[in-house]
Amino acid sequence: PRRHQELDIVLLLDESGSINADDFQNHVKRFANELLISINAQFPIAPNQSRVAISKFNSANHPVTQGFNTNLANLHQLIDGMAQSNGGTNFTPPFSYARDLFAANVRDGPRIV
Repeated sequence: PRRHQELDIVLLLDESGSINADDFQNHVKRFANELLISINAQFPIAPNQSRVAISKFNSANHPVTQGFNTNLANLHQLIDGMAQSNGGTNFTPPFSYARDLFAANVRDGPRIV
């Protein structure tokens, strides 16, 4: 059954050098796409419903979406088009990005990172 609760989700994807290129292409991106399908089945990703922001990170944060997105097809296209940048691993910038995004886009529903 589909639920009508509004979720705000920020998906943070590690693109650092600790993830090899094959794993990024074949596992990280596939996981992200499959996760969106699972979320959408229970909590529809659509205007006035659930919304998703995606960011890649290494030693810095690299937003994939411009804020929250409610277009599932577009989210899949953005994930499919992602390239890995490698670099170090720093968790602070992506979590700060998520915090700032939630603060700038306040809603009553749950927030998930």
